[in-house]
Amino acid sequence: MSSPAFAGSQVQVYGLLDVGVSRLSNMGGQAIWLVDTGVQQANRLGFRSEEDLGGGQRALFVLESGFALDTGMLGQGGLIFGRQAWLGLQSSYGVISLGRQYDFMVEELANAATAANIGGLYAWHLGDVDRIAGERLNNALKYQFKSSGGFNIGVLYSLGEVAGASQAKSGWSAGLGYSGDGFSLGLAYTQARDTSFLPFNFMGLSQFGGQSTPSGTAIALDKTSNLGLAATYRLGAFNLRSVLTWTRFETANEKLDLKIYEAGLDYWLGPNLLAGFGYAYSQMAANHWHQFNMGLDYNLSKRSDVYMTYGRIDAAGGNVFGALPAQIPSSTAQQAALRVGLRTKF
Repeated sequence: MSSPAFAGSQVQVYGLLDVGVSRLSNMGGQAIWLVDTGVQQANRLGFRSEEDLGGGQRALFVLESGFALDTGMLGQGGLIFGRQAWLGLQSSYGVISLGRQYDFMVEELANAATAANIGGLYAWHLGDVDRIAGERLNNALKYQFKSSGGFNIGVLYSLGEVAGASQAKSGWSAGLGYSGDGFSLGLAYTQARDTSFLPFNFMGLSQFGGQSTPSGTAIALDKTSNLGLAATYRLGAFNLRSVLTWTRFETANEKLDLKIYEAGLDYWLGPNLLAGFGYAYSQMAANHWHQFNMGLDYNLSKRSDVYMTYGRIDAAGGNVFGALPAQIPSSTAQQAALRVGLRTKF
C-alpha cells in the first residue's frame, strides 16, 4: 500500500516494517535468541512516481532503500537506495528503464516460492545463489512488456563499465511468464560475469572445488548462470506452488552445478488466517540439503499482520554444515529457526 507524499503530486512514499523474535538452534555452536528484522519480508522505504507525458506515455521512477529496524543500519552493503534505483519510460510498447534493477529470476519465480508466501527469510534457498529472493544488477538497461492476455516478457543487460573489456563484470537476464485463471507460470535466465560468493557462509560448505573455504572466504567466479521455472495454481482456499532452479558456478578451473527443487502448499484456514508448508531439496556434487518450512500468518488489518514461522535445513555429504539464509552456519549438519513477528505496510 502507498500514500501520496503531498496533495497534487504523483510521487508516492511507501514502505514495509518487519520485526520479531527468533531462536536459532545452533549458530556457530550455540543456540541464540535474536530480535531479528526484515524476516517475513525485507524492510524498505521507497519513493515512486508516474508522470503522464501525453500520447499514452509516462515517465516512471523508483528509489527504494533497505534497512534493519533493530539497529537502523542501511542494508545492501550500506547503499542509500540499495533495493532499487531506476528511471524509465512507459508506452503501449512496454517499459524501458535504466539503473539498479532486479533481474528476471525474482520477477518470474519469486511469487511461487514458500518464502514469498509464508516462510520468509529462513525459507529462501541456500544463500540465495539462485537469485530468486531478489538480487539486482547495476548499470542495467531493462525492457518489459505485459499483454492484456496475461503474458509478459522481458530482457535486461547490465554494463560492466570496464574500459577495454566490454564483457567484464557484465550480466544479462531474460524472462517469460503467464498469469490468469488462478494459474501462473514463469521462466527466467540470468548470467553474471566476474562475481564472487562465500561457500561456507551461504551454503555451509567448508570446501568448494577442492579449495578450503572457512567462514569469510570468498571464491572468485568467472561466470554464474541461473535458470529457473516456477508455477502456481489456486484452487479455492488452496494455493499449490513449485519452483525448479539450476545454478552453474564457473571458475578458472571447473564448473559446479547446483539443482534445487521446491514444492509447497498454502491454505486459508479462515478469512484472515493463512497456513503454509514448503519443502526444498538441493544437490551439488556429493552434497545434499533438505529444507523444511511452515508457518501461520494472521491478518490484523489490510496493512498489518502477525506471524509464526519455523524453518529447518539438514545437510548431507562431505564437509558441509547446516546454513539457513543470512545466518552464521551451524556447527553441525542441521540448523533450525523459530520466529514470531509483526509486519506492517504503508
